Amino acid sequence: MLIVECPKRYSDSSLPGRETYSYYAGYSLSFAEQLIRNIPLDSSSIVLDPWNGSGTTTLAASRSGVRSIGYDLNPVMVIVAKARMLRHSTSPSILPIWSKIKVEASELSWKTDTSGDPLRDWLTPTGVASFRRIEFSIRNHLIHETTDTFLDPQRVNKMSDLAAFFYVSLFRVLRKVLTPFKTSNPTWLRRAKNESEKIKITPGKVLQLIEDDIREVERQFRASLEPIVPDAAASDILICNSEQLILPDCSIDVILTSPPYCTRIDYAVATSAELAVLGYFKDDGFTTLRHDLMGTTTVPSSAPPAKPTWGGTCIDFLEKIETHKSVASSTYYLKNHLRYFSSLQASLSEVARVLKPQGIASFVVQDSAYKDLHNDLPEIVSEMCDILGLIQFQRDDFSLGSSLSSINSRSRPYKPEGFRPTESVISFYKQ
Repeated sequence: MLIVECPKRYSDSSLPGRETYSYYAGYSLSFAEQLIRNIPLDSSSIVLDPWNGSGTTTLAASRSGVRSIGYDLNPVMVIVAKARMLRHSTSPSILPIWSKIKVEASELSWKTDTSGDPLRDWLTPTGVASFRRIEFSIRNHLIHETTDTFLDPQRVNKMSDLAAFFYVSLFRVLRKVLTPFKTSNPTWLRRAKNESEKIKITPGKVLQLIEDDIREVERQFRASLEPIVPDAAASDILICNSEQLILPDCSIDVILTSPPYCTRIDYAVATSAELAVLGYFKDDGFTTLRHDLMGTTTVPSSAPPAKPTWGGTCIDFLEKIETHKSVASSTYYLKNHLRYFSSLQASLSEVARVLKPQGIASFVVQDSAYKDLHNDLPEIVSEMCDILGLIQFQRDDFSLGSSLSSINSRSRPYKPEGFRPTESVISFYKQ
């Protein structure tokens, strides 16, 4: 029997420097630490999160002295997760390295044409050059990349926690600068309507904002009385598709994760500013990533057919969507759900493959509503896992007052009467 607390994520002020990035999804660190410490593990054990997001599982495992692996398809989240793993012994290097980055960025004359730069969606050419000079200097000092090309997945995978720390500072400052473009939807950042609306910011101002940000986080590290991440804790945080895990069969002891909820959150758009820093162009890398991410709001011209391996609850729900009288239910929305459940089942199949016999897999899953239909995602996950041969031994439900799926006020009248979302922690073992 696992002791499970409510997984709801709150900002944790007891973790200096660890709340590095305001991320709307995921679960709390205390929940993850408690669950991991509930399970008998030793120095050879491995904890996996195939949807690692901001890195709560990998951080919790490392703080517990357990090796961890975290995968995510979004390079922004891989960098954020790496930054949260910054070792206590590394933190004294922050300010000396920043001094070198700052000097080089101050002296760099940025002559590269910014007309096609994805940051131009929000910034004037001067503003783009202000951020690019610093990003180039970070790469030059910490990734040993001296060309004007942007970061590719291979370099993101090889990035150190220290390099990731500086990138996340750049992310935070850019988000602060782009405050005028925030919307009521916390997952959406609008783009400038015209050139006059774009923000002009000088290189000196950007440098000062980043220095203030870095010094504040470094101060928090110094004020910490305990090593946040033990130097001995090992973790591998990489870009990887959850449908094709780069792991051998039966190699993982514990899986703690939360698959993207079926609430039509566009995870690429939610990190569009950060992806722009990495050089993901709208008509190339960004569009490809947006299509590939699980839960995407984009749909292909044709969707995969429903399969019996998805379970009865899922099949019944899809049939109700297909016959629903609302506009586009039988077309766009049906394809959207078919794609989501196809990806979910393929990912769970990979989870079952890599989990060791007697290994434990715990999922944090939230239900939702499509119009007036209940999308019982916890039950769907349970049925899919049962078909894959995983044995459910525990489920803990926690009622939520609200969720991101209720952001759109126009959708509220269509929800099932009295509907309140429930977050479930469902645990399985492999025979």
